[in-house]
Amino acid sequence: MSLYFDTSCFLKLLFTEPETARVIELVAAESKLVVSTLTRLETLVQVRGREGGGTITRREGDRVRSKMENLLADPPFESAGLSANVFRLAERDARAPRKMGPCRTLDRLHLATMEGLGLRRLLTNDAQQARAAQALGFEVVLPRLTCPSLASPTADACTTPSAASGGRARRRRCSCTARARRRRSG
Repeated sequence: MSLYFDTSCFLKLLFTEPETARVIELVAAESKLVVSTLTRLETLVQVRGREGGGTITRREGDRVRSKMENLLADPPFESAGLSANVFRLAERDARAPRKMGPCRTLDRLHLATMEGLGLRRLLTNDAQQARAAQALGFEVVLPRLTCPSLASPTADACTTPSAASGGRARRRRCSCTARARRRRSG
């Protein structure tokens, strides 16, 4: 089954970020990864923004763009264009906000692209997009490390009971994730 690659994860193949290793593992396990022209465009804008912000040099940007083209030229990657229908689908979902909750315009376009292509699985690192995708019935794959309390992308904070709260579960930033990262890197 195909997996749609959102920009938030595609960038992790081009730049070393906290979830890069996990995204590489997920890519290796898939037979077909769909990258839309919207993902390509967003990626190019992000690279240019890093150049403009001084995070990377123009030469590094050129290398990243070349790496992107090389990745997309070979399996398991497959490029997909956008149809005019994508905008109609995104507008339909925007008119029914209770169905999917808050969702940014580009995220709506990604989800409409998936629907237009008949895809049901999304690889994203964006929790808000993940919640919207789940509301539309898509399967979501999140590469980030999470504790058992964060098994769902709808949770944005750990609810593990802590001694400080008298054993009651309370929402707090998850330290379980930090411990898991330290174990993996140590």
